[in-house]
Amino acid sequence: MNSANLTPRVGFVSECAMTLLNADGLTLLRQIVARIDDVVFIVAPDAERILYVSPSYEQVWGRSCQSLYADSASWMEAIHPDDREQTKATITRPNSEMEVRHEFRIVRPDGAVRWIRTRTCALLDEYGQVRRLVGIAQDRTERRRAELVRREADAKFTRVVETITDAFLALGPDWRCAYANPVSERLLRRERAELLGSVLWEIFPEMSAGKFSEDCRRAVRERVTIRGEAFWPALQAWHEHVVYPTPDGATLLLHDVTPQKKTEAALAQSTAILLESQRQLALAQEIAQLGSFHWLIAEDRLTWSDESLRILGREREAAPQTIEDYLKCVHAADRDATRSTFAEAAEAGESRNWEMRIVRPSGEIRTLLLNLLVATGRSADVREATGTQQDITERRVAEEKQRIIERKLIETHRLESLGLLASGIAHDFNNLLTGVLGNASLARHEISSASEVRSCLDQIETLALRAADLCQQLHACSGKNSALLQHADLSKLVTKTANLLRLAIGPHARLEFDLAAELPLIEADAVQLEQAILNLVINASEALQDRPGTIVLRTGSIALPADEPEVVFISAAPPPADYISLEVVDTGCGVDPKFLPDLFEPFFTTKLSGRGLGLPATLGIVRSHKGALSVRSNPQTGSAFRILLPPCQTEPKIPHRALEAGDWQARGTILIVDDEESVRRVAGRLLASFGFDVLLASSGAGALAIYRDKADEISAVLLDLTMPEMDGVETFHEIRRLRANARVILMSGYAEKNALARLDATALAGFVQKPFTAQSLCERMKAAVLA
Repeated sequence: MNSANLTPRVGFVSECAMTLLNADGLTLLRQIVARIDDVVFIVAPDAERILYVSPSYEQVWGRSCQSLYADSASWMEAIHPDDREQTKATITRPNSEMEVRHEFRIVRPDGAVRWIRTRTCALLDEYGQVRRLVGIAQDRTERRRAELVRREADAKFTRVVETITDAFLALGPDWRCAYANPVSERLLRRERAELLGSVLWEIFPEMSAGKFSEDCRRAVRERVTIRGEAFWPALQAWHEHVVYPTPDGATLLLHDVTPQKKTEAALAQSTAILLESQRQLALAQEIAQLGSFHWLIAEDRLTWSDESLRILGREREAAPQTIEDYLKCVHAADRDATRSTFAEAAEAGESRNWEMRIVRPSGEIRTLLLNLLVATGRSADVREATGTQQDITERRVAEEKQRIIERKLIETHRLESLGLLASGIAHDFNNLLTGVLGNASLARHEISSASEVRSCLDQIETLALRAADLCQQLHACSGKNSALLQHADLSKLVTKTANLLRLAIGPHARLEFDLAAELPLIEADAVQLEQAILNLVINASEALQDRPGTIVLRTGSIALPADEPEVVFISAAPPPADYISLEVVDTGCGVDPKFLPDLFEPFFTTKLSGRGLGLPATLGIVRSHKGALSVRSNPQTGSAFRILLPPCQTEPKIPHRALEAGDWQARGTILIVDDEESVRRVAGRLLASFGFDVLLASSGAGALAIYRDKADEISAVLLDLTMPEMDGVETFHEIRRLRANARVILMSGYAEKNALARLDATALAGFVQKPFTAQSLCERMKAAVLA
């Protein structure tokens, strides 16, 4: 029942109530109101006692009528606490001159809240006094909910149209504007106050005829949505419009497409220029070896320039007609990526450029650089695309060669820097060790063989020689320390070092040998190669981490290339050939693959302790033997290091018998030239102990001054190679200028072959390797003097 019908019903109920009360006809009243959905109630004048309530009360309030009769206060208790006081005050207000209307909430016993609307009036007696209060209560909960939903929908609609980027206008049945959103002001360049209540073609008279007004009228007439676009002369703009019919008029959406129109005009102009210059473009493509193609996306149709077909190696009759046809020309490894790139460009309407490979019908593989430009229409629907493809195969080959050269250059510079570092350290360290070893030898001659000090001197000499080996490892790290090559059997070389290897491994490691017999000989520096083998075995032992395990040394022949994809060559992979191999296999912890590239870098180590020089020194030794080194490692199974050495191509030489010093007594004067005082002193004392007279010089210039004065007395010159200002090479040549047959013995911490590289070895009387003991110096000096 709506509120419009409520007032007459209250009057009717009042009249019935008065008649029936006068006649005491409550029974008839109950029969009438029982058919009404609203709640009819009669209250005493003081509003404290309920005299009557219709049965609808039980449906609306959820309480029984009897409970209300029994306790009239429960009427007020059912009212929501927030509405109770106002409701109580309102009920007591009716008099003979007014009817009271009021809305409030009640709370049902089940907790449900209902909205109630009441209209109450007073029944007066013949004296004008209030005899009863009578009224009707109506449940308006659902109507309130519907109104709330409607208001929320209206608010949401308002928020949407207020924030969209297009102009939105609501037009009434007389075409007058009833609503305009904020964008309308910007797009139509008019204030909203001017738009509201006006007809658009009154504000813009030029729009009263033509497509825009025709589309508006047709949409309303035919009750259909009409889309179109029109030019607005007053605004000098193109607007795309959408007209929606409504029950009382129409709504209008306007979208500014002026930028798209300008783009289309520019594109049309560019197309005309492009068509005009097609001949020049074809000539330019041929000169630049740059082909073009055109793609009609909706139809998936391709057209190709002559240069593009030449790049693809196809005649025009066999030209790809669709993208899938073109993908058949693409290398299988690049096909999926190329398909995705075409699809993404078409969908997004954006340009793309990428590289890919094609396979010509002849099987030749070429590398292409593709550029794709997608053109879009005014509705952002992709229409077509223009692309270029350029054959860059030769460019990429040249770039790869350049990268290889650059990598080799960087590696060369790195090794040169490492060689300089190693040389500097070895030079200073060898000078110190020369003093240590020389003084230890002199001290040994000064004490008896029974002295306890002699064992200390032996220990000093042993440790100093081990330090000298460390210097040689520093030399070997750079790969430039030339080896003293002799013919050798690799299996016999391993057998020779077996006892030393057993001493070098941990107590839980088991050493096993699998050595091939009668291997082809190799050219090797036995000392350096033994050091490399020892380094690999020590590394394998440390990988066991004090757990029981096995280290296997295996020799044999191998033919490269070998089908072992898990093997990584640390040095450059050797060319295909037959090689002699030495493999050191352990069952240790293995190496994480990410560390393999750094494993042979100086001072890099994965262990808690260690210098990180063993493996770099091994790599340097292998390189100096023109060999290669590979590694296979897995954290679960261990590691395998393999040295590959080329077999020798010459016949073995018969070695010379080594000279023995014995009790040889020397004669003559030796000029010792070295910038290190400790080396000069110890060498002088040792040579004096052999029987030589000794002259000392701290520089090349000082040595020349002495030699000029005493050349006739000097039997030989012991000359250091590395000195500041005037080095050993320059000093040697100056001495030979003073006397052509001067006997010069060169002294250096570098390996003999390296030290003699800048001199004519035949012009030297001998060579002394630093650091030296008394025995080694004696043997070298005896050989040089007696030669």
